Amino acid sequence: MGKTINDTFSITQINDRNVHAHHRGSSISMAELKPGQQGIVIEIPATDLLPELSIRVGKHISIIACSFAGGPILVRVDNRSIAIDLEIAREILINPGK
Repeated sequence: MGKTINDTFSITQINDRNVHAHHRGSSISMAELKPGQQGIVIEIPATDLLPELSIRVGKHISIIACSFAGGPILVRVDNRSIAIDLEIAREILINPGK
């Protein structure tokens, strides 16, 4: 039987700013991923907007496109395409390659 998200991640509130999932492996910011790369969200800034857009700890995401000159990043999550501001993407940590 495969692992469930609860077997893989331990979610904690670090402070008022970030929600974090402890996971074995390296992480990078969403802004560092290139189109075609994917991964699992392991930390998001504390905001109501991201969960409403289905960007939550434990979610699988893939990068569709990155804008040049500091524009938004186009992300696929739950069969939806979502544009994420570059500054916010820098605060979202991803465990790449999953």
